Amino acid sequence: MITGRKILVKVKPFTGSEYSVEIDPEEPRKDLYLSIVNVDPRELPENPLTPSRACPFINFFRSPHEFKEWQSTLDEKLRKAVKLVSLEEAYTLYKEKILKLLEEAVSR
Repeated sequence: MITGRKILVKVKPFTGSEYSVEIDPEEPRKDLYLSIVNVDPRELPENPLTPSRACPFINFFRSPHEFKEWQSTLDEKLRKAVKLVSLEEAYTLYKEKILKLLEEAVSR
């Protein structure tokens, strides 16, 4: 999403075998979903192995059911902190966030 180009993503699902999928921002896949964090990342537990506190909670899923299985392994606070979106919705949210950051930078 960040590069605006097609990328190959390796997915290690909560259950099942690892697989690879090509993601194209111009043609979002309809068979893939993304979990996103819907709270301020500072509310999430620290993880020294990732660049952001949100990283462990941003994952790809083949179905809402697969997401629910993974989500059920989280404690209650974290279950409420993540939600599932389609890739198309994820691209839209990302673009809105980038545009907002650009507007804020220009207005300074």
